[in-house]
Amino acid sequence: MEFPIPSVTGQSSKPVTIAPNASDGGLLLRWGLFDPRELARFKELLEKPGTVGMSKEEFEQMWVRKSLRETLSTVEECVGKLEGSMEDVNELFNSHRDKLSKMNDALTAMMMALKEETMATTLALSTRIEELEGELASC
Repeated sequence: MEFPIPSVTGQSSKPVTIAPNASDGGLLLRWGLFDPRELARFKELLEKPGTVGMSKEEFEQMWVRKSLRETLSTVEECVGKLEGSMEDVNELFNSHRDKLSKMNDALTAMMMALKEETMATTLALSTRIEELEGELASC
């Protein structure tokens, strides 16, 4: 039976080497430091009926699925970080929007006051012009 010789890296970045053991026909396993979850999963796979004697294709598919789960986990972690960043950006946006809204309200109030002042000044000047025209006509 042909058995693949993969090299798999755990969270500790220490490779696991699985190779046929020439002396007794079994498997030779060598690995570095792995977290307990990875070791438990590996032990579970070894104890699972048919795992050790699986075909090369089944073995490769098993590791591909693990790789896909790790990739999915990494993507989910990135999505979580992005969601956190989006919340920060939204808070900043809302803060600036509120400040700009207050500034807009203040400018609107100033413009209304200037418009009223301009209308009062125009009315006063019109009245004074009429008075001066009356005086000029009487001369």
